[in-house]
Amino acid sequence: MNGYTPWELAALKQRYHRVDHEHKGFLDRRDVAGLMRDAGCASADADVVFGQLDRNHDDAVTFEELAWYLAHTPSEDAKRLQTHMLRTDATLAAGATMGLLAVAKAKAFVAVGAFLADPIR
Repeated sequence: MNGYTPWELAALKQRYHRVDHEHKGFLDRRDVAGLMRDAGCASADADVVFGQLDRNHDDAVTFEELAWYLAHTPSEDAKRLQTHMLRTDATLAAGATMGLLAVAKAKAFVAVGAFLADPIR
């Protein structure tokens, strides 16, 4: 999607969900204004950027709209937002690692359970 690596997409998606504090499944104007402030985009007009992000004009910014904007908008604010969204930190790395460990642990548990349940052993 939009030339991002799988790791970058995962990082973007995780940051996107962090910004959506109310777990609505989309970003509203307040979410976008907070994201811009956190990324250091104080000079930008949040309503203008929201209008650019909200490509289908439904007053909700989806993950796909945000990823497209970050990949295709050459403005300084878009670059700042992208850098902010893609930056890795200890919390993000730990979350990704814990997620991978949980999946591996669940798969191992299922495999052992299948082995123990096999009557032909």
